[in-house]
Amino acid sequence: RQEAKKLAEKKQLNLILTDGPPGVGCPVIASIGGATAVLIVAEPTVSGKHDMERVAQLASHFRVPCLLCINKYDLNLAETEALEALAESKGIGIVGKIPFDSTFTEAMVQGKAILEFDRGALGTEAVYTVWANLSEALKI
Repeated sequence: RQEAKKLAEKKQLNLILTDGPPGVGCPVIASIGGATAVLIVAEPTVSGKHDMERVAQLASHFRVPCLLCINKYDLNLAETEALEALAESKGIGIVGKIPFDSTFTEAMVQGKAILEFDRGALGTEAVYTVWANLSEALKI
C-alpha cells in the first residue's frame, strides 16, 4: 500500500484501487484499514451473503462506506434478491450486477482483461456500467 501511495504521488494520480482477498479474515481487515471505500463483490450464494454481511460489519467498524457489486447475479436470482435486500437494509449502494459470462474465463486463459478481450461481451458491458456507477458514487 505504501509503495502504491508513493507511485501515485509521483505520477500525480488521485486514485488507488486495492484488491482485497475473499472472505473475512485478517487480510481483509488489513485491506479495509485506511481505505476511502469498500467495494464488496459478492456472488448470490448463502456463503456470499454471509461474507458480504461480515465485510460490511468490518467496514462499518472502521467507518468506511461500502458499495456492492453482485457477480454472476443470474445464477441464483433468489439469492441475488437477498443480497439486494441486505444491501438496502444496511444502506449499501449497489453499483451493478455482472452476469455469468464464459468470456471472462476465455479472457483469463488468454491473459487479458475482459475489457480488452471482447468489448461486445455481456460481461464487458456490465463491467463498464459498474465502473461508471462506482465513479459516480465515489465522485471520481
